Amino acid sequence: MLQLGTLKQHFMQYKFLYLFIFILFFIGFLIGGFYANTVSYADFEVAKSNADLFISSAKRSSLDYRLILWEDLTPYLWLFLCGLVLLGFPGILYFLFQRGFSTGFFLSFLIKAFSMKGLFLACFFLVCEVLFFLPALILLTAGATRINLFSLRSTLHTYRMKQSLKSELLYYLFAFLFSVSLVALGGITKYFFLPPLCSYLFV
Repeated sequence: MLQLGTLKQHFMQYKFLYLFIFILFFIGFLIGGFYANTVSYADFEVAKSNADLFISSAKRSSLDYRLILWEDLTPYLWLFLCGLVLLGFPGILYFLFQRGFSTGFFLSFLIKAFSMKGLFLACFFLVCEVLFFLPALILLTAGATRINLFSLRSTLHTYRMKQSLKSELLYYLFAFLFSVSLVALGGITKYFFLPPLCSYLFV
């Protein structure tokens, strides 16, 4: 199990894994940002109408934040489960890319739809992403990848690998709980700061 005293050693040992995770997320982010500028006018208007409704609800503080928090947490639960499935690695990669794509699309759309106001709003969501959601995503994706690949290697069912698998599972559980805590903290941050920000920007 990962100990605090070996944290630096852990990141050095798996630095290429973390780098790969970040690069794949960033590629999805760039593609999503580009795609937001190529959607048809009809699709853009539908998305803008939904965004207007969301902003209006945020200004009145009438958003269902329990639903929003659940929607934030649900993908991480699916990612956690992908790590436990023997052949879940493709699902892990898909989720990572899709998360980058949707983030890039969303931020780019805000800027395109609302100009400078959208830029300030996008900066707020980007700060939340960098501080809370992206670290949670990277940590949990790394854990899911490790446990999934280790499970494939442990098909020999040797005693040593069984014991190591238990340690990997403990680490994975820690990564999941810590990631969920970060996501919840990010959701609470949005809950407190989004309504006054929307009220200030969209008078």
